[in-house]
Amino acid sequence: MSSSVAMSGFADFGGYDDTPTDAGSIRWGRVLWVVAFFLPVFYYIDHDAEAFAGRQVADETEDDIADQYVDEIEGGSGLRKLVLITYGVTGLWCLMQCRDREWNVQRFAALATCALMAWILLSVFWSLNPGLTFKRIVAFGMVFVGSLGYARLLRADELLAVSLATFALLIGNSFFLDVVNGGKPWDLDYRFGGTLHPNLQSTYCAMLCLAAYCTPKKYGSQWVARALFFMGIVLLIQTQSRTSLFALLAALGMVSLVKLSSTLRWQTALLLLLVVSITTIAIASFSEGQRKGLTEAALMGRTEQSGTLSGRVPLWQELTRFASARPLTGYGFESFWTPENIDAVMRSQKWALQSAHNSYFETVLQLGLPGLVFACVMVLASFNLTQAAYEHTRASGYAYMYGVLGFGMANSLLESNFAKLKYPTVIALIGVLGVIAFYPASDSYEVPYLKFRRRRDAAPCRGAAGRDHAREGRQIA
Repeated sequence: MSSSVAMSGFADFGGYDDTPTDAGSIRWGRVLWVVAFFLPVFYYIDHDAEAFAGRQVADETEDDIADQYVDEIEGGSGLRKLVLITYGVTGLWCLMQCRDREWNVQRFAALATCALMAWILLSVFWSLNPGLTFKRIVAFGMVFVGSLGYARLLRADELLAVSLATFALLIGNSFFLDVVNGGKPWDLDYRFGGTLHPNLQSTYCAMLCLAAYCTPKKYGSQWVARALFFMGIVLLIQTQSRTSLFALLAALGMVSLVKLSSTLRWQTALLLLLVVSITTIAIASFSEGQRKGLTEAALMGRTEQSGTLSGRVPLWQELTRFASARPLTGYGFESFWTPENIDAVMRSQKWALQSAHNSYFETVLQLGLPGLVFACVMVLASFNLTQAAYEHTRASGYAYMYGVLGFGMANSLLESNFAKLKYPTVIALIGVLGVIAFYPASDSYEVPYLKFRRRRDAAPCRGAAGRDHAREGRQIA
């Protein structure tokens, strides 16, 4: 890579197309129908206007919130099951019919993925509630198969386009419904949730910002990406989620760094370390009043329980007691938060919750320490593959997915959103399966784990209109 490549910023939004490749070509008809399908599917799965639109989380009593959690566990409407089945079936059809992305399985990451899937399946045997675990495994299986199919259907840049459109529309709809139902964005105590809990809505906003930041200039006017980034960052601040904001900043830095050559990457990292050191020294010289004002600004006005990470530290201490009882097996896939455990934790912590507010801790509660190891190895291997895919193809979609994985790892330190079947998790899963199962290849290209020769006899996507597009990832001479 040329040393003239510089860190992308606002003045160079979407600068990820400096080396054009056929991996960046977008089939807009395919993108539009995926967007049209994803919008109703994931709106129904994730969103609840009746529970959140126009209401502040503080307006609900702890008992009301706990009742909602229990209803979610014991319920599971027939329509939701139909939606999940539809997603799985359509994804399976895409997997079987679309041949323009060749199978190119990366063995190490695939083995980690298979180990995690096997451990999830086995968890039904030691679960305290096998029936609930089995239902959750079936739902996850539908999402996994569907995501594998859409990973084959969509090229990296097409997944980026789908993410940009769907997150923008879902967030815009949430904000509209929130205001219509009495939400007051001008109030100092306002937390934007719309049709979601503010913590999950903040993840949506961060994903929108990442997608807008990575959108190439050649796919439309720059002002569109800038406007969507501005919308995402403003509404993210309105959610008052400090975790998602700081995780987004880290992810944007990672996306910018991955674009640099190895030499410039290290130089920039050392420069950032120097800036952090100087900033730390400067803050240490502030007066007590100045440090207090800076702390309140960093906490976005939410200074209550800041010393315990908004109550997370006592929660983790309480959940450690449960995790230590089953360190190797956990309580079964998505089966720890039963009505009994919710009630026990509520009585101890004095607030309603159904997550550990830490995806890594959540995984230990579900699958034990082996499950956490398998999941971390899978994610880290995918992270490595995504970086290599971007350096190989220069496709903006891989830069976006690199940022998504970085955001997810950082956000998971204080939230559990990526340990649950939510839309941001599904987008990340599609991207991960894309590099594990359909890694972009060219002749004799060496990927991090193996060498391979590329097949030449793959058939085009059946039923696709027009000519056979150039295969993804052909190396530019």
